[in-house]
Amino acid sequence: MPAVAPAAVGRDAARQLLKSLPEKHRQGRADLLRQHREQYAAWSLELAQGFSLCFYGYGSKQAMLEVGHTDTLRCQRLAKRAGWQPR
Repeated sequence: MPAVAPAAVGRDAARQLLKSLPEKHRQGRADLLRQHREQYAAWSLELAQGFSLCFYGYGSKQAMLEVGHTDTLRCQRLAKRAGWQPR
């Protein structure tokens, strides 16, 4: 059987499709963000002492970092690196 190539979908079309999906785990994400917010003061202290912070794992950390940077860590520099970007 011949392989069927997937149809190419543009970036904007893909984003629209993803936005139309129902959001899962809303409460779990909110709880996780709250737990991270409790760590911002400790992370700020570590940064002030010359340490770096690295966040990794499944899922985006962008919202958590942006909220933390706005709320607590605004005096610190923030560099973001996207680990996965679809073409």
